[in-house]
Amino acid sequence: MKNGDKYEGTWAEDVLRSVRKFHYANGDIYEGGIQVEGFKKHGEGVMIFKNGDQYHGSWANDKQHGKGREICRDGQRVFEGVWEEGNMVGEIIMTDANGIKYKAEWKKLV
Repeated sequence: MKNGDKYEGTWAEDVLRSVRKFHYANGDIYEGGIQVEGFKKHGEGVMIFKNGDQYHGSWANDKQHGKGREICRDGQRVFEGVWEEGNMVGEIIMTDANGIKYKAEWKKLV
């Protein structure tokens, strides 16, 4: 692509039919459901950010949306819960490097 992004997909009769993996020019990598039109993340997928953080879970309209799990790059913290339009919401369980679990109610700040 002109901006340096690259994708892996399936073509048939000169039409892009599906995309399963996207390599962003900034170093992020996404593998999972992608809407062909607009290349938006949608459905289940895994995003590995260039800083090493990872998100495994549901996507809608290019944002984290639904059940998911975020793993911090150093492996010291794992967050599990629900995301809405890219933000954690509701009950979140954080597990630290020692396996201790913390439960909290997460609210979007306005």
